[in-house]
This record gives sequence, structure tokens and C-alpha cells, in this order.
Amino acid sequence: MMEAEIEEQPDTKSFLATILQARRDAAGDAEVMEDCVVRLKEHNSKLKQYIAVLDAQSAHEAMKGGLIGFGCNDAQLIEALCTRTKAQLARTEAKYWELYDKDIRKEVKGETGGDYGRLMYYAMGTREEYVADMIDVAVTAGIWELGCNEKLLVQLFVSVGQEQLRAGRDVWEGRTDNSLIDRLDAELGSSYKHLQRLLFFLLRGERNGDDAEIDEEAIAAQAETIFNETEKGFFDTFETTEVVDILATNSQSQNAALAAKFEDAYDKSLGGALKAKCGKQLHFCLTALLLPPYEFIAAQLEAAMKGWGTDRATLVRLLSGLDGEKMAGVTAAYEAKYDKPLRSALKDEISGNFLRAAQAWVNVLNDPTHGAEDAASADPSEISGDAEALAALLDNVIEENRRLSEAVNRLDVERLAQACIGWGTDDKEFIQVITTRSKRYLSQISKGYRQSYDKDLLGLINAECSGWYAYLARFIVLPPAQSDLRLLDLAMDGLGSNKDALIEFLCGRSYERRRAVKKVWEDRHDASLVDRFNDELKGNFEWLAKTIMKTQRDTDAPADEEKAKEQAAALHEAAEAGGEEAEKKFFETLMASSFAQCELISTIYEDTYDASLRRTIDKTFKGYFKAAIQSLFIPTNDWYASRLKAAFDGWGTCDRAVCRILGCHDKKDVQEIAVAFERKYGTPLKDAIKKECSGNYKTLLVAWISLPDLLAQPEETVQVPEQIEEEGDRSPPVEGEEGEGGGE
Repeated sequence: MMEAEIEEQPDTKSFLATILQARRDAAGDAEVMEDCVVRLKEHNSKLKQYIAVLDAQSAHEAMKGGLIGFGCNDAQLIEALCTRTKAQLARTEAKYWELYDKDIRKEVKGETGGDYGRLMYYAMGTREEYVADMIDVAVTAGIWELGCNEKLLVQLFVSVGQEQLRAGRDVWEGRTDNSLIDRLDAELGSSYKHLQRLLFFLLRGERNGDDAEIDEEAIAAQAETIFNETEKGFFDTFETTEVVDILATNSQSQNAALAAKFEDAYDKSLGGALKAKCGKQLHFCLTALLLPPYEFIAAQLEAAMKGWGTDRATLVRLLSGLDGEKMAGVTAAYEAKYDKPLRSALKDEISGNFLRAAQAWVNVLNDPTHGAEDAASADPSEISGDAEALAALLDNVIEENRRLSEAVNRLDVERLAQACIGWGTDDKEFIQVITTRSKRYLSQISKGYRQSYDKDLLGLINAECSGWYAYLARFIVLPPAQSDLRLLDLAMDGLGSNKDALIEFLCGRSYERRRAVKKVWEDRHDASLVDRFNDELKGNFEWLAKTIMKTQRDTDAPADEEKAKEQAAALHEAAEAGGEEAEKKFFETLMASSFAQCELISTIYEDTYDASLRRTIDKTFKGYFKAAIQSLFIPTNDWYASRLKAAFDGWGTCDRAVCRILGCHDKKDVQEIAVAFERKYGTPLKDAIKKECSGNYKTLLVAWISLPDLLAQPEETVQVPEQIEEEGDRSPPVEGEEGEGGGE
């Protein structure tokens, strides 16, 4: 489920939620669609870079022996590197350079060995680097090969596209300062002049693309020409050059049609007719040109696994050149041709780390985006103004975001699992994961952990943590609605009520958030919250709780000076009278006023009565009513800061209050509270925490308020024009948009 489908709070919308709304309500507006595509692609790019960081760190830890610091953790290395496409591995390689100033491919080469090591090394190269590596193996002695390998050249030149082949040639020539044409000329020589001619055609990109139309007249003429050549007797010259020129310049689809035409016309296969007239390597190359690339590679993989011994070197070379769509095509072609999955065939032929790496590599479903990255890679500027095309591209970018979010979730689940293996918990890693995520992501990690390990994050915390460290962590890992529910349960459970917890819930939450949690609480307990208030609360506190629950305050309304004068006078009169009626008067007046109105009332009150309204409240009221009135009088973050300051003061820290306030709020909220705390009291909140708390409890608190949300969505949401919201295309919601969010 896409992360945008889970709202952080009932009264807010995330960037991704507004993307979905725009897709639903403004699909016909090209400008809005293009804005959504551009901005979501930027966000997705950040997620991709973050996945690359995690993969680089995991690979580094694996090669440095993990926790014990000895040997290579091959399973971890395979998981980090063999379950990614080449484009994703290129980002990992770049991040590895940034983090460790080393080439990850060379590091892997040094830490692994044999066929397993070669597969890892080749697979990690970009598509262009792979071509350059294979050319190097084919034409030089290298480390693992001797002499020129013509078969490898044919496999390479036929199975990769011409654009990739030319790009790989450029990489090889840049590495060696040599011309590949000259090198092939020297290596193949006169003995392979026709093969050389064919390979040069492919290398120079002179083959027609598959988008060219099939020319039926040309096919008939070509079939006749080749037939006449293959029918020549022993003393007649077979015109190899003419045959090579036909097959090397035809598109693959044209060659396939030619082979079918040849067989229909002359009752023999084209490949069989050529076999008697061509050398082994030339025949191999010519017949390779007759097959679709996916089928050709599948056939070569099968050939490598047939017979008495497995051609492991060929398996390494062929498998390491596949990824993404090409990998999916080859695995599908293999199963269609040989009626068994490629993974199963490999299992019968190889073993150990080579098998584990190969199976991970061919499992196309392990691509974090499941192919969505390619579908979302189109440039929106090229279809600017085309609302329909942009909306279709946006669907792909939305899907890419969903897949990337799921990929991060899986990585986080495994990081937490690794942190809890063995004796004790790696608290540093545990804290690093949960404090660099929003509550939205933590709720998804909790679901993922339960699917993989049969317990959610609350269960993990109960098993691995203790004391205030565990108490705080339980609040942090719950989404806001669930942490509010936990807070309300704490307030209402047992004999009587926890008025501190109840005040924090009632006075610090918006009306929308209070009402949403009220419904969740009532559904959970099959009871009325108002009835529970009647049972647990008494007097003015009962009245206060009920009033707050049913009153919606407009905190942003502009100030009214005349009304403020009347309100200031009424508050002064109530303060002079005192008692329960004064409590109600103050609360009703300020509850009905915005922050701007309260500030104006305060100014007028002080000018008129030579006393601050704040001091009057302090002198007139006490306890929970005082806290409730103060919550209306000052901005919410300032009020929470004052509650934290009160929790730190005195002989001992009120840890329950600290955990409730900071654990129930999301990262953005606690950071705003920290700013308010430092502004009010001149001390950073993290310094106050360090002074009052200790151990992992302290570390978790400081990390929660200090570390950034590494997966944060853009602050600015997408704006849909009002006329489109009202009259625009009301197309069905994006699939999955209505999914449930949150959950413990």
C-alpha cells in the first residue's frame, strides 16, 4: 500500500495524499499532472539514493565480517547486491565511493572467489561495463580466460542491443586506449574473416532495427539467394559474404520471417542448410541472428547446463549480463522452451554461494521497484501538454513510489531483525532505524515485521527493551491515532483517571484528531467515551472534558478589537469573583477565541487592569483547569514545551509525562516542540533531556527529537485548482487508494 494512503493526522494531508487527490480530481489538467510527475519523481529519486546508501552500508558490513569482524558474510552480501538491477547497483557503487572512498566492485572481487565471485563482479557492472568486461575476457588472456573466445564474442554481440554494444565498446577503448576494430582484426585474422565481417556489421550498428517493417518481396529474394548458395556443389564457391550481409543487416524479425519463408519454400531449415557450408563459429553466429535475443540466451543457458559437465564460465557470463526486463524475458523464454523454471535448472547444476547468488540474481521479483523504475523513467517534458499521457506516466511514478516504499520497509525489517540476533540487542542500530522514520513508516515496518517474524514492533520492544526505554519506544512506533488511543487508555484505565494524560490528550489535539480517536476508542471498547467520562470524572473536570470533546475551535480566525475589550472585561470580572463559574467563564471565552484574539485580549487586559492575563490565570486557577486554560492561551507547541519543563523540574523527572508528550507526537511535531522549548527557556531540549535522563532511554529521546526523517516527504503539497476540484474529471480513485492505514 502506498504511503500516501495513510494520513499522519485526521486534520492534515501529506504530499503523497495530495498527489493521489490530484490524479483523481485533475486528470484532465496537463499542468497539474506534469507538476505532480516532476515533483514525485524528485521524491522517488531521493528514496532510490537512500536505498543505495543502505545497500552500500550492508555490503560494507558484510565484507568486513559483520558483527564478529572476520571473514565475509556471503548471505548478507548476496542479499544487498544480487537482488538489484544494474541501474540500482550503479547508485550503490556511487554511494560506496562516497562513504568509504573505495570501488565496491574491487572490494567484492577481493572478498569473494570462484564462479560466485566472478558472477558478483560482472553483475555489479553497468550494462556498458558488462560489455567492456566481456570484450576484455574474449580478446585477452585476462585472469580467467586464455586466448580469443569467438563464441563469447558472438554471444555478446548478438544478445545485447546495438546501442549498448557501442557504449560498451567505448568503455573498453577508454580503458585500453586501443581500437576494438583493430584488436578484433588482429585476434580473428584471415581464418575468421567472414565471422569478423559479421561482427563488424553488428559493432558498427548497421543492422536494421526491429521497428523496420518486414519486406515480403525482399524476404523471398533473400531466401532464393541463400538457397542457391547452399545448393552449390563441392567445386563451386559458396558466397559467404553475400549470406553474411543479408543476415547481418536484417532486423531480427526480418530474419525470423526469412527462416520461416526458407523452410516453407524448400522443406529444410535455414540453419540446417547453412551448417554444411559454414565454419562452426560462423554458423553459430548466423543461426543466432535468426532467434529473438531472449530465446537465444535461454538456449545458451540450457546448452551450458547439458551434458556431463556444467559450463560454469558460460553461466557466469550470460547471467551477469541480465537484469530488469531482459532478465524477465529470458527467464520466461527458458521456462517456455524447456518447461521448467531457470531457478530450478540452476539448482540441479550448481551449488553453494554460486547457486545462492545466481538464484537471487535471476529472481526478477527482487527488483525493489518490480520493473516500475523503467516504466516511470520517461521525461515528462517530452509529453508536456498531453494530459492523458502525463496522467498515465503519473500512474507509473506512483507505482514506483509504492514499490520503493515497500523496499525500504523490507530493508528496515531486516535491519531490526539483525539488531536483535544473538545475545542482547544492538540498541544503536535499533534506535537508528526507528528514530529516522515517521510514524507512518514505522506502522508499515510493524506490519512487515509481523509478516516476517510473527510479531509487530510492540512485541519486539516487549522482548528486547525494558524500563523507560521500552515505555517510550512503545509510544514512538505507533501511528498518531494509535498512540493517542494508548494515551486515552492510560488516562481512563484503573480506578479513577490519570488527569495529566487526559489533559494532554484533550488540550493538545485538534478537534478532528480528538473526534477520530474517540471513534477508534469506542470501536475498540464497545462503549461510549462520554459515558466513561460520566463514570470517571466529577464536577468541573467532567464539564471540561465534555466541552473540549464537542467544541471545534477556529484557531486561525482574525482578531476583533471591540469584542476583545468586552471579553477582557468579562474575564476580569470573573477573576475577581473566582470559583467554579470563573473557571467556566475563562475556558468558554478563550475556547471560542483564536490565538490572535487571545493575544489581543491579553494586551487589552494588561493595558486596562495593570496586570498580565497570564499572571491572573496563575493566581486565580490551579491544577488541571489552569493547564487547560493555558493550552488555549498560548500556541500548542509552547504549551507542550511548558509541560516538559514542568516534568523536568523538582526532585525527579516525571518520565511518564516526557514519554507521553514526545512519544505520541511525530518527528516533525517533536522537532517543533524542541524549537519552542529552546525559544522559551534558552536551553536546547536535548540538553535538558541529557541532564535529566540516562542510558538507552536518553539516547532514544535525543535521537527522536534530533535525527532527521530520512524519508521525509516534501513540505509543500500539490494544489488542485478549485474549479477542477468542483467540476473536473471525477475518475475512479487510483487502485489501492482506499486502503486502511495505521495499525498497531
